Amino acid sequence: MNMREILRIAFVGAVAYGFYKLGEKQGERRALKSAPSKPEPEIVDAEIVTEKTETDHLMDIIDSLRNKPNKTSKDKDTLDLLNIKLQQLLKGK
Repeated sequence: MNMREILRIAFVGAVAYGFYKLGEKQGERRALKSAPSKPEPEIVDAEIVTEKTETDHLMDIIDSLRNKPNKTSKDKDTLDLLNIKLQQLLKGK
């Protein structure tokens, strides 16, 4: 092999490597363009959330116990105690 053939092989290799790197860069650019961007969060009208007070919570429990079809003696006692607690809370306000 003479020097001319070695330079020709080196030149062809350098050109091939250059095209490889060029294709790699273009692939990265296309991937960035086609990648879905992060969706912006939609701003929806916020509902005002009201927290239940202790009296509201007690009234819900009392209503559910009153509507229970087959009450046990424990349910009746609990209902009485919850009514007493509700009266205490209402008087305290």
